[in-house]
Order: sequence, then C-alpha cells, then structure tokens
Amino acid sequence: AEWGGRVYVWGGYRELVTTPDYPKWAADEEHLTTELQVFTAATGRWAAVNTTFLGGAGCTPPGRFHHGMGAAGGRLVVFGGYNLQDIFALRFGPRGDQLKTDFRGDQWELDIPPGDPGGSGGGGWCWRPSPNATGRPSPRGAHGMQGLGGLVYLFGGTDSSGYTASLSDFHAYNVSDGRWSEVRAGGNLPSGRYGHAMAAAGGLLYLFGGFERFVASDGNHNGRYAYADTRVRVYD
Repeated sequence: AEWGGRVYVWGGYRELVTTPDYPKWAADEEHLTTELQVFTAATGRWAAVNTTFLGGAGCTPPGRFHHGMGAAGGRLVVFGGYNLQDIFALRFGPRGDQLKTDFRGDQWELDIPPGDPGGSGGGGWCWRPSPNATGRPSPRGAHGMQGLGGLVYLFGGTDSSGYTASLSDFHAYNVSDGRWSEVRAGGNLPSGRYGHAMAAAGGLLYLFGGFERFVASDGNHNGRYAYADTRVRVYD
C-alpha cells in the first residue's frame, strides 16, 4: 500500500518448504510474518515498525498471506487472506484428502502516525480490528486492494478450495464512515481473477494480470493455472 510518499508492506510468509512431515511444519505459524515494513521514497530507505508495544499481540493482526492491503485517508486497511496450514493442506495433501481452505473475512486498520517510521519506540503504530465495518465483502484470498481518494477499492480474489474459481465483484471501503459498498462499474469490465495487481495514478485505478482458475490434472492436485487476460483495465 502507498500513502504520503511511503510504501507499506505487512504480513506474508518468509519461506515455503516442503518436507515429508509437512503436517507438523504446516501447523508451525512462526514462518508467517506480522512485521510492518515501510519504504520512504525520499530517502530510499526501508524501516521495520514496532506495532506491538501498546498491548502485545493485540496490536497485530493474526499472521496470514494472500491478504489485501490498501491505504486511504492516512489509514492502512487489511482484509482477508489465509494462513499457512490452509495452503499446505491444499497444495501438498495426500491423495484423497478432503480439502477445505479457510479464507479469512476479518478486517484490520491502522492510523498512520506522523513522524519517522524508523524512530525509536514506534509510538502510535497499533493495528485495531474493525468487526463493525458494514457491508464487508465475503471472505477471500489473493484479491487486489488499492486506495484512491478517501476509498480503498477491492476487486476479485478467490474463495474456492483448490483455486478452481475466481471472483469478479468490486467493492469500495470508505475509511471515514466504516462502510463497504459494491461498485457497479460500466464499460469493458475485468473478468474474474485472483493474484492480480492493482495500482492508482493520476486519479485513475489500474488493474492487470492474475489467474482465472487452477485446472487440476490428477487427484494429487497437480495441474496448471489458467491466466486471466493481460489487458490493463482502468477505472475512473
């Protein structure tokens, strides 16, 4: 996410390693990171921000990846994603597993404080859950999020076990009143997709790439991804 000349990165996994004892490893969430990293364009420097000093784990969202994050009105918004155990059961489970991916539908917000994010103490950097945000999109992962004006936009993603289907819904979150609304856009609409990129520039919202679905070729979840079209879509 970008705000005020800075780029913000939160969450994800540090490494993905397959081993014969993957079920034990998959339950070990220490491989997920909950760090918040900030890049300041003016100085060309990254800084790690301490977001837990105000109350321990309560100041940091649960670890996850393939979540979405956008910024608007001086606030970071994280929505959805899934955890490490989900993805291991999905991709590396033995033949015959009953797979079910638990996509998250929770939302977290952080008001970006003034000052140097690399300063000592990290004062004011505390996430808070927003369970009362109205009209939230359905739980999902690998969706795109991007802030523009006072809104954070969300497009697509997947809520399908096995990545076999993609979503094409389009939502906007107003950080001022805590309300989500579905955007009824016109024109040449993007097809459903996940793993795509979204960006904003010059008052326009751009969307590119992604996958439409995963096509399994056998019962062991081998196969290929069907790519979405590669035309750049613009929303104004």
